[in-house]
Amino acid sequence: MEQTEAVHGWRLVGGSVASRRELGLTEPSFATLSADTFRTEGFPIPVDTEKPTAEAGIAFVLGSRLAGPGATVADALRAVDLVLPALEIAGAVVLGATPASLSTVDLRLAGCVLYHRGSVAATGAGGVVLGSPLNALVCLANTVGALEPGQIVLSGALTPPVEVVPGDSVLASVAGLGSVTAVLSGEQS
Repeated sequence: MEQTEAVHGWRLVGGSVASRRELGLTEPSFATLSADTFRTEGFPIPVDTEKPTAEAGIAFVLGSRLAGPGATVADALRAVDLVLPALEIAGAVVLGATPASLSTVDLRLAGCVLYHRGSVAATGAGGVVLGSPLNALVCLANTVGALEPGQIVLSGALTPPVEVVPGDSVLASVAGLGSVTAVLSGEQS
């Protein structure tokens, strides 16, 4: 029997109208994340893709089970324990170090700035993701059936992707949540 790796989290693909159009999707899709996808902020990330990109988003850490079908935004609010800024870069995920509570920020209106090599490279806001990043959680739970405590769910990109190269640094700042930084290792693996 083939052993499968445990699902550590999920990511939304095609959360915004623009990204769905670019990817040729008619609706959002989801992908699982394994534990080795996550990297620690401040440690260089190896580059293992030909044209790596960076995108800023929001990460939800679930404190309780969120089950669908029939999950609502109210259910999602109760299920989320913590929320963090996140970077998806070169196939890895880096989470901010200072978690926040959903009660402290309106994610629909949370602005996001993605800095690349110290300059503004892209901007966005939570509302580009299905109207609110919380809707990504609801959509996912209603699609896959259940999200479990401890799982991390990435909202989908708040910003357009930015191409990066080995040695680059990227910082994502999300209003009300703080920032997260990622550095690519100097060589392509």
